Amino acid sequence: MTAVYLLRHPETTWNATGRYQGRLEAPLSAQGRRQARLLAASFEGQRFDAIVSSPLIRAWALAVEVAETSRSSLRVDTRLTEIGMGLWEGLFHEEIEGRHSDLYRQWHSSPGTVIFPGGEGLRDVSARACSALADVFDAYRNGHVAIVTHSAVIQVLVALALGLDFNDVHLVRVSNASVTTLCGEGPPGSLLTLNAMDAVYGSPVQGAIAQDCVSWKRRRITA
Repeated sequence: MTAVYLLRHPETTWNATGRYQGRLEAPLSAQGRRQARLLAASFEGQRFDAIVSSPLIRAWALAVEVAETSRSSLRVDTRLTEIGMGLWEGLFHEEIEGRHSDLYRQWHSSPGTVIFPGGEGLRDVSARACSALADVFDAYRNGHVAIVTHSAVIQVLVALALGLDFNDVHLVRVSNASVTTLCGEGPPGSLLTLNAMDAVYGSPVQGAIAQDCVSWKRRRITA
């Protein structure tokens, strides 16, 4: 059985202001840099057989810190990049609601049916993420592997593990600098833990309230 640790990147300046990122780059915020340090420190003494990262800087920055702390090898896999949001990338919630109101409502009510103009849909994300996960299971049997990636990637992998429809992915909260774990002999695996934030906030409950409940109306869901 292989243990897979799914790490979402820390907070960026765009996460903090409710701006959609998709494939665009945004630097870590001060809070994000703190999250990266704390999360990486929590893996001291944990040796991974491999750390595999999205190519986007916000994920790579965390992957480097975890690799240094755990003394583990690190590589990039482009299949782990964030969902391509096309015309939405770089826009704030209010701008999207004004310019793409119908699609915005559809994204929040039935996300599995959405294909972003100039981007992709959740089924596209699922296909490439599952391919990457299958390679991890094959290459590191009975090992421990960290995957540093993004909310949409983790959401679809969790949905597959739980047998959820992609229209329900927004029920799966994946916070910045959280850890979700899977275990199995092949994808999708079994879900062991979801959205754990002990390393950053001291407990999952405190983390969920700090990251999601308090700021839900301001941030909603920014990839």
